[in-house]
Amino acid sequence: KVKFARNSETGEAVAIKILDKDKVLKHKMAEQIKREIATMKLIRHPHVVQLYEVLASKTKIFIVLEFVTG
Repeated sequence: KVKFARNSETGEAVAIKILDKDKVLKHKMAEQIKREIATMKLIRHPHVVQLYEVLASKTKIFIVLEFVTG
């Protein structure tokens, strides 16, 4: 799922991609998610969505991304 959020300090709009850890492991996508995060950390380009932060809880992974309309 992807949710819309707003940075409480700056007011900047962001998108939060929420992944369920159980589903990631069940579908054997752990390596794919790790690769996606590692790649997005390296890339800084105006035509690619920017990764701001990655957070995790016991059951979920939260990936904070640049919000892009359209």
